[in-house]
Amino acid sequence: MLTQDQLAKILRSKIRNFDTKTIYVLAVRGNEGANRFGVFDDRAYVVYDWTLKGTWRMNTDPTTDQVGRASLLPGVYQYRAGKHHINDPAPRGRAAFVQAGPVRIHRTGKGDEYGWFGINLHDAKGGTTSSLACQTWRQGDDFYNEEGTGFRDVMYRILRVTPEQVMAHPSGFG
Repeated sequence: MLTQDQLAKILRSKIRNFDTKTIYVLAVRGNEGANRFGVFDDRAYVVYDWTLKGTWRMNTDPTTDQVGRASLLPGVYQYRAGKHHINDPAPRGRAAFVQAGPVRIHRTGKGDEYGWFGINLHDAKGGTTSSLACQTWRQGDDFYNEEGTGFRDVMYRILRVTPEQVMAHPSGFG
C-alpha cells in the first residue's frame, strides 16, 4: 500500500492546482499484485485536505475482457455524488459517484476514446465485480476498509450528504 507521503507526491505530480476542498480518489490497478479482470485486486485511496482518509480494495477493470469493453485510462477525472443507472429503481439504480466530466477510456480490441460513458464508482452486486467499465467495491466485508469504515460513508461524510439526499437528486451534486 502507498504511504501518505507517496500519495502526496503522486497527487502533486498529476494535479497542477491541488484544491484542499476537493476529494481525490487515487485508484491503483493491480495493487495486490498481478491485475486481473473480474477480481477485487485494485486499491482506492481517498485524500482530502492533503490527508489520507482511508484505503479500500476495489475493482477498476470490467468484469470480463470482451471486445468493446471499456477500461478507464490513467488520468484525473471529475465525479460527483449521484445515482448509478439514473432511470432504474433500486437495487439497480442506487447512490454512487457518477461521472461529472469527460474521461479517457480504452476499449478492448477497438482503441481509445474520450467522452461521457457513464463510468461510475459504485458498490458491486451479486458477489461479482459487477461492472462493464465502472470502478466497483465489494459489498459485505470488503465494503469496509481495515478500520471498519465504508468507502461511500467517508465520501458522504466529507460532502456532508446522505444516500437519501443523493437519491432525491439523481443527476448528482458535489
